[in-house]
Amino acid sequence: MALDPENTLHIELKDGTVVVELLPDVAPNHVNRIKELAREGFYDGIV
Repeated sequence: MALDPENTLHIELKDGTVVVELLPDVAPNHVNRIKELAREGFYDGIV
């Protein structure tokens, strides 16, 4: 099953990358907010 790039979050950690599949059909408001924050760079540099 291929992941939808529009609903996939890649989190870069020191030990590798974590890939999170976002589920807008289950939690549309949460997915929209996470996308908004990620695009704004909110999570950049957070340990």
